[in-house]
Amino acid sequence: MTQVLLSPKTMHFRRYLRHQQSLNCSILTVNRFADQECHIQVPTGLSDQNVIIIHALTPPVHDDIMQLLLMVNAAKRAGCARVGVFVPYLAYARQDRAHTNHESLGLALLAQMLHAAGVDALATIDLHNPASVIQFPMPVVNISSFSLFSSLFEQSDGLLVVCPDDGSHERCQQWSSRLKADKVVMHKHRPAANQCEIVDVVGQVRGRDCLIIDDMIDTGGTLAKVVELLHAQGAKHIQVIATHALLSGPAIDTLRDLPVDGFLITNSIVQANLDARWQVVDISPLIDRGVHQLSVILFDDDYVKRVC
Repeated sequence: MTQVLLSPKTMHFRRYLRHQQSLNCSILTVNRFADQECHIQVPTGLSDQNVIIIHALTPPVHDDIMQLLLMVNAAKRAGCARVGVFVPYLAYARQDRAHTNHESLGLALLAQMLHAAGVDALATIDLHNPASVIQFPMPVVNISSFSLFSSLFEQSDGLLVVCPDDGSHERCQQWSSRLKADKVVMHKHRPAANQCEIVDVVGQVRGRDCLIIDDMIDTGGTLAKVVELLHAQGAKHIQVIATHALLSGPAIDTLRDLPVDGFLITNSIVQANLDARWQVVDISPLIDRGVHQLSVILFDDDYVKRVC
């Protein structure tokens, strides 16, 4: 039987996982010292068991990353055979490449830290760059949210799928094929982190209903510029789909007055005080799928040895 350990931030998924007879779900205990250091305690009886830890990396992410490393460490010290980790939003995924030799490579470092702590397999949802799985020294399951969102849409004449940047091309192509819709691509330039300049739009948007597809909304700056440009070029209606709603800093204020009919996001990062334009889709079915795939990997000796 697979042991599933949920952190306090993900315990709301327990009810959805409980129906699986092959899973035994428990809640991790997270305590803090006066200086905010974390101390993790896992349940007893985990010796020689395969364990899956479900934890959320929410802004600010550094405390949650340290908690995750301690959770894995505690599980290994308790004698667990193998440890899988499911983080719906993988922090540092945007830092998967360096343009010079004088800057950090955050994702590769995070991958090595998880490996050093004892992670045998990892699952996440809508990795920023799917190709970046090669930076991990363990199996990675990258689960797509496409099935969750696409079921809410039907084919419509005049619908236009908008790629906010070149990196979202593959994701947007999937939507374009599913809805039999045309596609436009935004070309952007980033002079610095969280700064964006939209350079060009490839395609005609006048009089079209636009569906912007992206994996995340951080400060909302890029999204705001995309929406404003689409609106200026005559877009009829604009909707936004984004898996991970970080909504950092002034994001809510930045997006509040934009000419957007609706935002469709998931609860990979729980947000409060959103207005009526925001619709939140529950990722529990993806958690269920990811736990199953991690469980298969952890019990496959040949697969783990081959990848690791």
